[in-house]
Amino acid sequence: MKDAVNTILQEQDSTSYEFTSALKNTDVLVDEHHEWLQQQAMMQAVWFPDMSYVEVDAYNSIKWNCVIDARSWGIKDLHPTIHDISLNITLTIPGENGSDDAEFHIHSDSTKADGWSYEAEMEDGETKIPLFPKNMTVSLKSKKITVYY
Repeated sequence: MKDAVNTILQEQDSTSYEFTSALKNTDVLVDEHHEWLQQQAMMQAVWFPDMSYVEVDAYNSIKWNCVIDARSWGIKDLHPTIHDISLNITLTIPGENGSDDAEFHIHSDSTKADGWSYEAEMEDGETKIPLFPKNMTVSLKSKKITVYY
């Protein structure tokens, strides 16, 4: 029995590779931004008559790794894991009748240190190679970031 366990342990190997990726502005969906803007407006005693159009700019840097779960017969699975994300989001509400635009900024060099949670999701089925972050959703209300590989 002990020899069988040792054989299985020798066959298993996990290797981790670290990466830093950045997604284009068009690949970042900022979710729940209307609710977040309403909350910010209330806290600053500001009223916006029309928030139907909000311009969103989002820049990011994702630090992640990929663990390869290997066996003697080949690769069993790949597991991307997010270590940290730096995030810079600007939400702009255009001014009406010549008034100035209202800008709100969300900036974090380390969203992990600022209490954000992460989730890495891969498509079901066969693993797609090359493997890299394709897009992400930032939920402002729940402070959750989901990165899709």
